[in-house]
Amino acid sequence: DFESLDYIYVVGDVTSFQGSLQLNVKRVKKMREGEYDPSDYLPVSENDIPQMYRELTTYIGQMKNPYLKKLAESFFMDADFAKRFQFHSAAKSVHHGFVGGLLEHTLHVTNICEFFCKLYPMLNRDLLLCAAMFHDIGKLSELSRFPTNDYTDDGQLLGHIMIGAM
Repeated sequence: DFESLDYIYVVGDVTSFQGSLQLNVKRVKKMREGEYDPSDYLPVSENDIPQMYRELTTYIGQMKNPYLKKLAESFFMDADFAKRFQFHSAAKSVHHGFVGGLLEHTLHVTNICEFFCKLYPMLNRDLLLCAAMFHDIGKLSELSRFPTNDYTDDGQLLGHIMIGAM
């Protein structure tokens, strides 16, 4: 017995029958939490997720403004937040709609801001990088976790920009 969106382990053989592939199932088992790696069942970033997170948090370590640094640390250095942020997608399907997508997108935006700060030293680097890191923070509530990865009620009614501002 299993429900929609449960993780299922299937053992079987794929064979060719009259020019079409078919699956001959030998065994089916509902997986419990901790018995599976969600990345085996879900679309996942092609990049190394822990490495991307280290790169993102390196920017926080370089911040000179104590208030912005403390703000960023209060989120990104929190273990529960870090786990959620690294697993979440940035969208349902359009861009970065995969595990690690929110992190990958946020890191790309932060890297772009770092590039502009090097071109234009008069920019407030800490403020710009902090804004880049937080710009899509509302997506954590706008979209549900995988495997559903669909818009929540708040996401449909408010959107990630309003959620992030709150």
